Amino acid sequence: MIITERFVMLNFPRTGSSFARQVIKQAHWYHPPSLQQRVAARLGAPPRMLKDVLMKPFHFNPEYNERASAVAHGAYHQIPEEHRGKAIVTVLREPLSRLISLYEFKAWVQDPRPSESQVRAMHPHFPELTFEEWFRLGMGPGYAAAAPTGMRTEVGPLTLQFIRMFARDPMRTALALRDGLDLRREYRDHFPRIHYLRTERLTVDLPRFLISHGYSRASLRFVGHKQRENRTGRSQQRYFTPAMAAEIRHRERFFYQLFPDYLTAMKAI
Repeated sequence: MIITERFVMLNFPRTGSSFARQVIKQAHWYHPPSLQQRVAARLGAPPRMLKDVLMKPFHFNPEYNERASAVAHGAYHQIPEEHRGKAIVTVLREPLSRLISLYEFKAWVQDPRPSESQVRAMHPHFPELTFEEWFRLGMGPGYAAAAPTGMRTEVGPLTLQFIRMFARDPMRTALALRDGLDLRREYRDHFPRIHYLRTERLTVDLPRFLISHGYSRASLRFVGHKQRENRTGRSQQRYFTPAMAAEIRHRERFFYQLFPDYLTAMKAI
């Protein structure tokens, strides 16, 4: 996560967070500071500060917590107490595109779930998995290993990861999910206020957010020309069958309750 004097950015994997972090760092140390920043400093505002904090990611399965290495993707409940009153910002991505990116990035080759031996028992040709083989692992044994014990309904891995990243108490939220629940109505009971930027319009949303938090327009002129980090080519129709899309629509239903506009991406499949 990135912590500044005004906001905290949580880095949601495979959403454009690497790009966002680089933009924030470059804009943060731009000189001269904006008029708003100079006035705030004269009025006693905290001095400019930026920390790029690494920490172990949180998992529902304690075994994964023990073997995890420190990374940049800290969760909301891991934010140091003294910084939780600041604005919280993150980046969201359309779920189908995000799944494709997760597959193509292949971080799962280094850390297969539930374990390499179990994956090889099912797929001797690992790590040469097709997208559907990888997808079924995540929806099956990988999901079972990642989900907390005691859940009242089955949900998808993206929803579980969203809860792990952004819920005030991830375990409480995961165990509160049940058939018939409208998570949108109970959002405030489980999640803090978060500014959700969108990958699809990040070069517009991110500068707008930073300007609203005191960054000068001059410090952000480079954004439109900056190359996006870790991009991969993708076509949803090439990866997803209609049956797979329907399964995602059901399994990730709680996520789609919060962000229903993403359902439109499935209409073409």
